[in-house]
Amino acid sequence: MCLKAAVAAIALSLISLTAQAGDFDGPYFGLNMGYAMRALERHIPVPSTNSTAALGDLSSNGLQTGPVIGYSATFDRLYLGGEIDGAKYSAAVSAMAGLLFHDDVLFYGKFGWEYLDEKDEFGNQPQTILRSRGFAVGAGTEFKLVSHVNVRGEFTYANLDGLRSEVARARLSVIYRF
Repeated sequence: MCLKAAVAAIALSLISLTAQAGDFDGPYFGLNMGYAMRALERHIPVPSTNSTAALGDLSSNGLQTGPVIGYSATFDRLYLGGEIDGAKYSAAVSAMAGLLFHDDVLFYGKFGWEYLDEKDEFGNQPQTILRSRGFAVGAGTEFKLVSHVNVRGEFTYANLDGLRSEVARARLSVIYRF
């Protein structure tokens, strides 16, 4: 009997912890809009050696938009979540952790993996796709606007292999939380 009461007490306390910050719990979908700065350098293998030669600089900057989808849960003021986001030629999967302030402001950090495709504009085959992947980190703030709708600002940085590339993004997102 005592064991049943203890299990019930633990279950109720977990439910009350997650219920305190319901505006940041559960699945969500949104749209990212921002500016990306890409420093991409293409290297090709040199035959009969273990080295590579620089072929060209593919650096580019520009506006990007793309979807984001995720799931999160709060435990008192602790926020934990995961999300997938994309933009032209790229996709990322990230784990997120953060802290809630004033019940409608979230500060978070993220760590994950990013995949990037770039069109090769050098050589005889301009349609060649160059693939690269690597780690991504970021930080941001999310604010509750109205019921179910939040806005966030974040900065992310990715260091990708294959192209010896770096991608930095500053973006705003509108998030709908179900």
